[in-house]
Amino acid sequence: MKVLILYILCFSSLMQSLMHSSTSIYNISAAVKHYNLHKAEFNDDVYTFIDKHFGKQKEVHKKHHEHSDHEKLPFKECKFHTHNYNLFIPDYTLALEMVIKNYKPELNAAYVKNFDSLNLLNLLDPPQFI
Repeated sequence: MKVLILYILCFSSLMQSLMHSSTSIYNISAAVKHYNLHKAEFNDDVYTFIDKHFGKQKEVHKKHHEHSDHEKLPFKECKFHTHNYNLFIPDYTLALEMVIKNYKPELNAAYVKNFDSLNLLNLLDPPQFI
């Protein structure tokens, strides 16, 4: 039961993210009924049905065949929500002063010469034959 609820919630969030309303999901059954009508009357397959209602033949089909089911088909509406937030800031200057009194940086580092024991002169001498 938990898995079924999880699938329903995931599917509904997916449909909302694709910018379709929840009424489009409920109207899928109307699309199936309308497809069966087209299959019986015009012998249309799925691709022709989609092309007549959502594709290039949409306007031609709308002129020649007036169906009352066309308004009930899903994914017909296109809802894009944009939110424009205009922020009005009046001409106001905020006077801030940086006040630093008696600031002395504390130095926690010291220079230490760690290579005193190395004999650097022997490194630069050529090899010697003994």
